[in-house]
Amino acid sequence: MNRPIFPDEPAATELRASWPLRCRLAATAIKNADVLLLFTGAGFSRDSGLAVYADVAKVPFYEQHGITYQDICDPGWQNHNEGLFWGFWGACFNDYRKTEPHEGYAIIRKWTDLYFRETSISNSISNLTEEILGQILANENSDLDSDCESSDDGFTFQSRAMHDDPRQIDCQEVKDDKVDKHVTAETKEELEGHQANGELEASLRKEQTKPYQVDGFPGAFFSFTSNVDAHMFDFFKTSEIRECHGNTELYQCSQPCTQDIWLAPEDYGFHVNLNDMRAYSGEIEEPSPMIPDFDIKDIVCGISMKGLNAENLDLNKSDGTVNDFDVKNTDNKGANTTQPVTCGVTMDTVSCGVESQPPAVGATHGKRRQHPLRYLTRHTKEEDGKLIVDTKTRAAFPRHSFPVCPHCGSPARPAILMFDDFSWVDQKVQRANWCAWKDAMMRKAQEKEDAPLRVAILEIGAGGNVVTVRHTSEHFAHELVYAGAKVSFVRINPDLPLPDSTPDASIEFISMMEKGLVALKAIDEAMHA
Repeated sequence: MNRPIFPDEPAATELRASWPLRCRLAATAIKNADVLLLFTGAGFSRDSGLAVYADVAKVPFYEQHGITYQDICDPGWQNHNEGLFWGFWGACFNDYRKTEPHEGYAIIRKWTDLYFRETSISNSISNLTEEILGQILANENSDLDSDCESSDDGFTFQSRAMHDDPRQIDCQEVKDDKVDKHVTAETKEELEGHQANGELEASLRKEQTKPYQVDGFPGAFFSFTSNVDAHMFDFFKTSEIRECHGNTELYQCSQPCTQDIWLAPEDYGFHVNLNDMRAYSGEIEEPSPMIPDFDIKDIVCGISMKGLNAENLDLNKSDGTVNDFDVKNTDNKGANTTQPVTCGVTMDTVSCGVESQPPAVGATHGKRRQHPLRYLTRHTKEEDGKLIVDTKTRAAFPRHSFPVCPHCGSPARPAILMFDDFSWVDQKVQRANWCAWKDAMMRKAQEKEDAPLRVAILEIGAGGNVVTVRHTSEHFAHELVYAGAKVSFVRINPDLPLPDSTPDASIEFISMMEKGLVALKAIDEAMHA
C-alpha cells in the first residue's frame, strides 16, 4: 500500500469541475447499495469543531516548550509527569464530552434507517455475524490479533510507533523530578473500605467481558473509526462500531495487571489549567448549574460569562498572545482575584476557542453536546430514580486522585492506542464483532445469487499521518471484490481524495475533494433531487 498523495493541479482542477457529477455518483452508489460501510478519520470530527492531527497540540504552552502531538500522545508521560499527561488527556476528555457531533452524523444515520436496517440482506448478514461471533468467543484459543491484523490494527502499530521519545525533549521546567505513581492515602483508604465490605472483591471475581452492554448484531451497516471521541455512540448501535484506537471514555490499568477495561462515570470531568496544560487531582467544587437557554458566546472554558463585562475578562497574555484566559472576579469584600481557567468542571458547558484559529486541545469550536453516548448502555442500575454507579467504577475514579486501577491500585490510563504504546488494552468484544462481521460479509459476497452483493464504502476525513483507516478501507474493498462483491468506494477528503493504491478495475472509485459535512450535505441533496 502506497503513501497518500496530493492531487496535482490538473487533477485538482478536474475534481473541482466534476463536483456535481461526483455528488450524483456517490448518491446513487449509496442509495443502490445493499451494504454501507463507513470509515472515518480525524477530518470527520473537525466539522464538529474538534482539532485534527496537525492542530490538536497547537496551544501556547506546548509551543513554548516544543511539545508536538506525537510527543504528548505517549504513555511514557504518565510516569514522567502525571500532571502533564492528564492535562492533555483530561482536556481531550472534557472537549469530547461537551462538544456536539456535527450534522453529518445525523445524515448518515438517516441513510442507514432508510436503506440498510430492515432488509433481507441485513437480516442475513446479522444472522451470519451472530453465528461467527459465537464461534470466535467460544474458542478460547482464538487469536483476534492474528485474525484481523492484515486489514486492521497491524497498520496501526506500524504507524504509531515510528517517532522519537518525547521524554528527551529539552524542557526541564515542565518535568517533575519524581512522580509518585501510587495512589494517595485517601484513595487507598477508599479502596480498602470497599474491600473491607467485600464489595470490590466480589465484583472483581466476575471478569467483565465488555465495558458496556452490546445488544444485537450488525447487519448491512458498520462504522470503523480511528477517532477517540466516542461520538459514534450518539447515533449508532454499539454492535456496529469499531474504534481501532479506543476512546477517551474507556480506562485500563497502566501496567497492565489485567485485560479488563471500564467506563468513566457520566458526571466525570478533569480539572485542567489551560495556562500550563496540567491536570490537578482532588475535590472540585461543584459549580452552579448553567441555565438551559445559555448562549454559546456566554461561555468561555466552563466559566459562565453572564454578568461579567469586558473589564473583568483579560483575553491577552503579557506577551500579547491570545487564548490564555484569566477571569478576574470580585470577591464579596471588593478585592480582585484572578483565577486560572479550568475546563471540565461542568457537563453543561462548551469549550472555548478563538474562531479565527484552528481548534486545539482545550480550545474547540462547537456546540454543546445534546445526547452523549445515547446508544451506549452502561452496567448500572437505578434505584428510586437515581443512577447507581457500580463498585468498580467508584473505586476506579476516586475523589482525591487521578483514575486508578480497581484491581491493583496502580494508576489507570485511557484505553487509547498512543505512540510507542505496548500496553494498550483493546476492546475484545468490539474487535471480535468487527472480525465476525467482515467474515460474514465475505461469505455473503461469495454466495452465488442472481446479482452480486453491492457494497458502498464511504470514507471521510482519513488523513496521511496515521493511515490505519485508509489502508483498512482500501484493503477490505479489494477483499470484497475478490470475493465477488460489486464495490463503490467514495473517498471524501479536502487534501488527499485520491486512491493510495491502484484500485481494482471493477471498483467504482469516487474521489470528492471537500470537507466531510459539505460533501455529505451535497450527497444527501443529490439523493432527493
